[in-house]
Amino acid sequence: MFDSATSFSTLTRALLLAGSLLVGSCNGRSDATNGTGVTALPATMMGALHGMAQNSLALVPTGNLDGYFAQLMRENHRAAVAMSALELKQGQDPALRNI
Repeated sequence: MFDSATSFSTLTRALLLAGSLLVGSCNGRSDATNGTGVTALPATMMGALHGMAQNSLALVPTGNLDGYFAQLMRENHRAAVAMSALELKQGQDPALRNI
């Protein structure tokens, strides 16, 4: 079990990381991607996943595991946004479309 000092330290680090990512993502520009980085809808779900894999492999590890993790999660979420948009455009299942 964690003591309160360890829990506070972990929470503080998590909040600092989240704040850094938030501030780092703000560039003062408005674009058609709504901040998702998804500029074009993939033709297929697998296309979104392959794009994510290519973008993730292009990232250069800097030795900062936390920053690298955040960059990989960004690519993961961009693929999820692209797949969701594809589902909304072409999906037939009302329950999935409502999600």
